[in-house]
Formats: sequence, structure tokens, C-alpha cells
Amino acid sequence: MKEKANELKKLQDNAIGIRGIDYSADRVQHTGINNSMASVDEYVDWMRDIQKEYNRLAYHKRKIIHQIKAIEDPLYSQVLYLRYVNYMPWDRIAKRLGKSSSHIYRIHKDALEQFENKFLK
Repeated sequence: MKEKANELKKLQDNAIGIRGIDYSADRVQHTGINNSMASVDEYVDWMRDIQKEYNRLAYHKRKIIHQIKAIEDPLYSQVLYLRYVNYMPWDRIAKRLGKSSSHIYRIHKDALEQFENKFLK
């Protein structure tokens, strides 16, 4: 997504940017509108692609959140949610839940096994 966003920024700059005049080139009478329109079209296409990708990722994120919340053990569900939805580091999860890091690792392992058995088999 970051690569697409960077490319989109370049296209946007190209489509709406102000360009200098090259006086060293042969003089040809034209307005440059076709180049600008092509740049705008390319920019719009990239915007559509990025929006489609964003929508696809948002759909999968919602689906995974729903699956995590459907795990029977609330502690398993909480550990997976904190780690994979909130991107919380292990030490903060342990502190928040009042457990040791090693205990959180074991809970995580068991939670992943339960997730796999329920949704991936």
C-alpha cells in the first residue's frame, strides 16, 4: 500500500504540478493539455486501484476481527485481538492482562491453535 501511495503522490504532482518551460527545445505550438489529461487519467486509475485494495483489506480485517471474537475462550480472544488488531507488543499485553510474558506466549500459542482448528481446517 505504501508503494502505491508513493506512486500516487508522484502522479498527483505530475497531473497538477506547475512545470517550467524548456526554452532549449525546438519550438512546437501545443497546449500540453493532452499530457495533463493523461496524467490526470493515470492518477484517477491509481486512486481507484488503491481504493479497491483498501476495501479488500478492510473486508478481511473485519472478517478476522469477527473470527477472533468468536473464539470460545475470552482470554484467547483478548490476546489475539490485542496483538493482531491493536498491534500491541507482547510486554504490554502481559502487563495489561496481569500475566508474565512467558504465560502470554503460551496463551497465544493455544489461541492460535484454537483459531486454526475453528476457522482454517
